[in-house]
Amino acid sequence: MNTVSGNEKINNFGFFGRVETECATPPSLKKNFAWTLLGNLIYGSYQWLILIVLAKLGSAEIVGQFALAMAITTPIIIFTNLSLRGVQATDSKGQYGFGYYLILRLITSFLALILIYSVINFCGYVGQIKMVILIIGIAKGVESISDVFYGLFQQHEWMSRISKSMIIKGLSSLGVFILIFFVTRDLIWCSMGLVLTWLAVLVVYDVHGGIIILHLNNKCAYYVFLKNYFKGILHLSFKFKKIINLMLLALPLGITMLLSSLYVNIPRYFIEQLLGLKMLGIFSALYAIYGFGGVVINALGQSSLPRLANEYGKGNLTAFRKLLFKLVTIATIAGGIGILLVSFFGKGILFLFYGIEYAQQVNTFVLLMIAAALGYVGSFLGFGGLAAQYFKSYVPLLVVDISILALLCKYYIPYYRLEGVAIAIIITALIHVIGSLIIIRLVFNKRDL
Repeated sequence: MNTVSGNEKINNFGFFGRVETECATPPSLKKNFAWTLLGNLIYGSYQWLILIVLAKLGSAEIVGQFALAMAITTPIIIFTNLSLRGVQATDSKGQYGFGYYLILRLITSFLALILIYSVINFCGYVGQIKMVILIIGIAKGVESISDVFYGLFQQHEWMSRISKSMIIKGLSSLGVFILIFFVTRDLIWCSMGLVLTWLAVLVVYDVHGGIIILHLNNKCAYYVFLKNYFKGILHLSFKFKKIINLMLLALPLGITMLLSSLYVNIPRYFIEQLLGLKMLGIFSALYAIYGFGGVVINALGQSSLPRLANEYGKGNLTAFRKLLFKLVTIATIAGGIGILLVSFFGKGILFLFYGIEYAQQVNTFVLLMIAAALGYVGSFLGFGGLAAQYFKSYVPLLVVDISILALLCKYYIPYYRLEGVAIAIIITALIHVIGSLIIIRLVFNKRDL
């Protein structure tokens, strides 16, 4: 089998260049959205369920250790990923073959591990927390390699393969994590279990999918794949300039993603320093419910992005406004329902999922849902700016958001503790919405000229 399926001829991109292949007609947007939503929901659920397992079988401090490891490693990994998947998925002209993306990702992932190790030593973490952070960093490094294959699948609109990989990874990781933690109660062994599970999914499922697309599916498929990869390594002198060009092309997106990740994780840094790992664990458990709603919002925004871009590109601002207004309305209604639910049932929800210690923070939970409602609106406005290719405008906005959030956390946390964190996030989210509205106004003004 040399193709995904079907017989329509389209352009395909080989390991280091462009080839012609037979491939199926791309699935419908609705089908891709359904697969994307399903994969993200299950994968998001796995991350949330891990926190529930740690809270139920462990302690808030263990939850805090896991949350701190994620907070330190995630921004570094996201930055060094350089958002290559987005560049790869939109490389319709085949300017760079798959091998360039893979080699660059392997190089940047290695640099990410060096940065993570440096940050650990600089911050003075020792003992178990040091090992947990380092091993989680290795796990996320493995995950970043899978992300390159996701970019290849997305390039060919094979979204079901991405979703199935995420589902397999999520369910297997959860099972392995629960089993190891139940037996050992040791976060180090659980983290190692994540590394091995994600590595297995990468080798067995993701690489195999790449082999199918790259027309290497034969008796020696893995041998041919590795041969092509090492051939690229041995000829880096001829490709170094192109790899540098790819890195420079992706760097602005990498910086934007880094700022977005810091925006999410800055409160965690202040909580860990000012209140300790226990409070960080409680906050992260509450925030996980906030973030779970964002999975649906992001999936809907991603599926609406092509249509927004198409209407804006055609100059049909009426349709652009109408769709954007619908998305913002959906965000407002969803956020309002969330606020009402946690206002009436928040304490019961927290007790059911986490326990009495977490239920005592119901006021923080309500405030976080207010922040979530604002965040959902800001996300959809951001998709509007993205559709109009107003990328650079969001960099200064995110810098402002991060600076204000850091100042507010530093001021509010000593006085109001976790409620102070939630208040800081609400104020910053409101500022971000206002800034996004200004950018959207600029989008309309530019098009009206």
